[in-house]
Amino acid sequence: MEATIEESQIDALANIAVIGPSINIRISAKDPMSYVTKYEISRDKWEQQFIDPNFTMVPTEKYGGWLEFRAKRLAQASNEFLAGLRASLKGNES
Repeated sequence: MEATIEESQIDALANIAVIGPSINIRISAKDPMSYVTKYEISRDKWEQQFIDPNFTMVPTEKYGGWLEFRAKRLAQASNEFLAGLRASLKGNES
C-alpha cells in the first residue's frame, strides 16, 4: 500500500513556502513536485525558506519527519528574529 500525506500535513504551517503572486497564480493547487523542476527554483531560494533543496527525494512515508524538522527550523529562526527585535526595542528605551 502506498503511503499518503495527511490533510493536516498539507495544511501545516511548515508545509507553506512564501512565493510571489504571479508564480502562485501559475502553480495554483498543483503538486509541488511538478513545479519545482519546471520553474528551476534555485538552491538559495529553498535555503531562504529553510527547505532542503533535496526535499524532492524525501519518500512519502518520511514526509512527516521532514515536515517536523522544517517546523523546528522555522521556529528556531522565528525565535532568533524575535529575540533580535526585543533587544533592539530595549536598546531604544534608553
